Amino acid sequence: IMPLYVWLIALLKLVFQHHYMITITLLFSFVPSMVILSVMNRWVERYDTRSFRLRDGSQSRILASIMLFTCGMQLAMSFFVSPQMLFTMWIVLALYTFWRIVANRNAYGKPSPDVKRRTGLQWMFGVYVFLAILTKGPLGFALPFLATTFYLAASGKLGLWPKVWNWRAWLALVLPLGLWIYFTYLEGGADWVQRMFLDVPAEMFLDTTVHSRPFWYYMASIWIVTLPWGPL
Repeated sequence: IMPLYVWLIALLKLVFQHHYMITITLLFSFVPSMVILSVMNRWVERYDTRSFRLRDGSQSRILASIMLFTCGMQLAMSFFVSPQMLFTMWIVLALYTFWRIVANRNAYGKPSPDVKRRTGLQWMFGVYVFLAILTKGPLGFALPFLATTFYLAASGKLGLWPKVWNWRAWLALVLPLGLWIYFTYLEGGADWVQRMFLDVPAEMFLDTTVHSRPFWYYMASIWIVTLPWGPL
């Protein structure tokens, strides 16, 4: 766990003078889950769902939101004391912001209004990626970086990569990251910086045994965690 989740829990204790599991779950799991539902609903709002469209599309989007929330994994993590849902919220916000940057036209062929706000979106994208790193470490950078790069490459839009990962996004990401590393150095010294930013991430990716499962494990378990909608 990176410090953001711990800082937020410490802030709650400062406010309430005690650790309340219900409050932690509500603010840092349930609320992020609701934010995810809202963002996903907004994401598809402007696009034609064709045969799934019911009048203005609102009913179909509400049904989709209900299906997402009642999916086993989403529902369980919405009431679990864990940084996973908070981390997922930052990733969803980053990917939605990325989409707003690169989507010049919507499904109706009309120019996207987000093009005019691209500068602000680039700053927001960098901030969301930084918050994801602050929540789950290097994974917070790897997921949006690989997802956006692979999507642009697969869709033949790799030329838009500099519009996403431009100097604004990098500055919004690197500047607070540098300050975080600097204050970590002041408090714990070079050994602590190496441990926190090099050794621990390396152990997570190379030496961990927590997720040591056969290759087919996730292919089989995905049907369980996505109940009841996954198998359908």
